[in-house]
Amino acid sequence: MRVDIVHWKHPVEKLAVAWMMINTAAFHDNTISLILSEVLAFIIVAANTFLRNRRVSRQFVLYLLWIGSFVLFCFISYIWSVAKATHWSMMLSMLQIILVGSTTILYIDNGNAQEREQRLSMILTLLLIAALVLCVRMLISVPASAWGAERVARYVGLGNTGATYMLSYPALVALYRALAYRKRWYYALYVILTAFSMMSGARKGILITILGTVIIFVASAKSWQSAAKRFVLSVLISGGFLYAIMNIPLLYNGIGVRVSTMMQQLSTNSGDDSISTRLKLLEYAQQAFLQRPVLGAGLDAFRHINPLDTYAHNNFMEILACLGILGVLLYYSLPVATFFQLIRRTRAQMKDSALYLAIIACILACDFFTIWYYNENIQIYTALLFSVSLGQALPERKVYALAVPGEEQEHE
Repeated sequence: MRVDIVHWKHPVEKLAVAWMMINTAAFHDNTISLILSEVLAFIIVAANTFLRNRRVSRQFVLYLLWIGSFVLFCFISYIWSVAKATHWSMMLSMLQIILVGSTTILYIDNGNAQEREQRLSMILTLLLIAALVLCVRMLISVPASAWGAERVARYVGLGNTGATYMLSYPALVALYRALAYRKRWYYALYVILTAFSMMSGARKGILITILGTVIIFVASAKSWQSAAKRFVLSVLISGGFLYAIMNIPLLYNGIGVRVSTMMQQLSTNSGDDSISTRLKLLEYAQQAFLQRPVLGAGLDAFRHINPLDTYAHNNFMEILACLGILGVLLYYSLPVATFFQLIRRTRAQMKDSALYLAIIACILACDFFTIWYYNENIQIYTALLFSVSLGQALPERKVYALAVPGEEQEHE
């Protein structure tokens, strides 16, 4: 695969999208600038789409039906919510994910097939740039004494999990491009982004790095024999990665020590308060769900009704407790459908499918350890992957009928 050169036919539109991407990933703590960039990008991209095409793509209509249904359900949950104090502030976050997701799909699908590929490539490049901007911001903001001594994301006003997401997924993009483009400097970018992600201290970064690396290596293979060799290679790379975070002091103090306490917690049931707290939260979320199984307790209500006074640290259980079975079905209908569609695309060896499958698999796997349904950065990936999954028809299977020996007839 080669990198398509994006022709700057619409510089204002591209600059608006770039500003939104960089703000979403690197300056998420600056609320005013973030919202302004999201609104402006949506207005410019939507206006350009309607003026240019006078229509929108099927992907955008389906995406809007999905996200609109979910957000509308969140909105009306105020009626039965048992904790209404933060409902409207959370609704602002829900409106933001509509903006970034809609902007992403509108931007990708505005143009012919070649332009669409260019826009996909540009968005992935922008996510890489945004991750590098975040690294630079961390280098400037984090005191020298903090590196290798504590989790550093707080110095840039970001949660450790949020910073991990904003760095780990672009790292997978860099790894895939290194393999696909055969350009070594992408490997260096992969190492840099992964290292910064590890120093934020969120263990989800380890899951994303290992699972994403294995899927990218295996799913991009052209044969079963090649897949087996790549699997062994990816396991060796993952082993080296784990060795590094457990033996390099700079990485160990950021993330390795938390791996040690996690293993101690799993083996002796002591040593990691974070894990024991999360397990208790899952019990409380289950209890909240059983009390209101269909509609839930209301948007963002769970953290106000459990004894620990925080969210569930599990996307599936959080939605189940707050919005019930109906909320879970509404929300997961799109990412789960996207996951299976990307599996089909990967089996058909369609362009970049290994990367897309790795990202959606990691997003769904991380559901068990954190909450992201109102995270704009993850929503960009969700919208992009959904657009990809429906943007190009799968190749039809070729069926061959037996004929006279030596002849083979192809039937459509």
